[in-house]
Amino acid sequence: MQQAQLTISPPTAPGDLQCVRDFFAEQAEAIGNAAELLGGSPWRNRVNRLSAELAETRRLTRPIRTGLVTLHRLLTLQYVDDPDSDEAVYFAAINPADPIVEAICLLSDRLHDVLNAIALPDIPAQGQPDNAAARAA
Repeated sequence: MQQAQLTISPPTAPGDLQCVRDFFAEQAEAIGNAAELLGGSPWRNRVNRLSAELAETRRLTRPIRTGLVTLHRLLTLQYVDDPDSDEAVYFAAINPADPIVEAICLLSDRLHDVLNAIALPDIPAQGQPDNAAARAA
């Protein structure tokens, strides 16, 4: 598998739809590469659809917001618990010492900041448990 290249840009000022559009414009290649690395071509296709929806919309719709949260969950490895899942298989192929791991972490942190800026309620604060995990406990 060819090594994906991730380049993380510094954050932009918050502002709902424009904030998300700016993030996707700045990080398009990194987001697509990370999604494919962690979930294969189906995830890259999801990112491409989300990016296209962002370009065409006039507001952050529920499907777009859901897509952003879902992408964040992929980047934060919330789908690797099931050893039979595609995401677990892709994750297992990544060397933890590979610099791409840090790049994905930075990208997920940036997306987390964007989600907080647009006030999506189901994104836990850094260091806080995921709502689903907290409810299960």
